[in-house]
Amino acid sequence: MADLYSQYTSGTQFIAGAITGSALGVSGLNPIVDAVNASTTLLANKTSYTTVAAYAFSATNPDTNNCQYINGYLNAQSDNITFLAGVQLPDGAVITGAILYGSAAGESWELRRNATNGTVSNIAGNSVNSEDTIISNATVDNSAYSYFFDTSSFDTNDRVYFRSVRNNG
Repeated sequence: MADLYSQYTSGTQFIAGAITGSALGVSGLNPIVDAVNASTTLLANKTSYTTVAAYAFSATNPDTNNCQYINGYLNAQSDNITFLAGVQLPDGAVITGAILYGSAAGESWELRRNATNGTVSNIAGNSVNSEDTIISNATVDNSAYSYFFDTSSFDTNDRVYFRSVRNNG
């Protein structure tokens, strides 16, 4: 039988065949299985951030033309403008925090989810520049929901810098 280690390390690929006899016992796989399990555990418990850039936001009310994108942020150019942006979160991730950064003192944001039947519910929210860590329905389920951010009404020269969602998954 061929020396499997030499063939593998020299770049030879196995197209088809079988390993028979004692060439590779189950005990030989234990270090590989342990390494895979350790890697999977590390990845499953990794904290990640999903960022929604200001360019992803659209003005929704009342005048959608009265906003301007400048140097990576979104600037309201009239009063009472609300903004909306979709956010792509990894399926199965657990949201542990969310925040909107901006210059709009006294304004607020919400992270919401939209069910396939059109029902919208808030899952997080706070004032601009304040994180929410108490998340309802924190496990992301992309098969049943889409996720988005929206804001209260921003006034002239209020800015959206970006939003961030912290998750473990």
